[in-house]
Amino acid sequence: MDRSKTRTYYNDLDLSKQRIVYTDSSIYKNDSVVVCRGEDTDINLYLHSASGSHSTYMIKNAGYGIVYVYLNPEDTFDLDIGDEWMFTEIFPCESILITDYAPKSWVMLDFHWLWEFRFWKFFY
Repeated sequence: MDRSKTRTYYNDLDLSKQRIVYTDSSIYKNDSVVVCRGEDTDINLYLHSASGSHSTYMIKNAGYGIVYVYLNPEDTFDLDIGDEWMFTEIFPCESILITDYAPKSWVMLDFHWLWEFRFWKFFY
């Protein structure tokens, strides 16, 4: 991968491609870091169809509502989000790092979850 000296990279993220969203939005192929700042409402984000590009996206909830990240119906995500729902939730102060792993397949590389109830399913 050609890494230009004019760009700053972290875990394959191009930090020069940061975008702040305040309302519902798509995650575009040229995005890298998406910071969600919903003041008193939830935000819906819509992923493009996974193509296997290995593009990496950091999604951060820097607001007070919940960020819902929706998949295209034909795509899969390695998170256990269930058969009925095609989204994952990011609560305030949390973030996820995902990659366009393969055609129609998204993979979570890292997460920063703060809320204790997220871990209950692993212990009970």
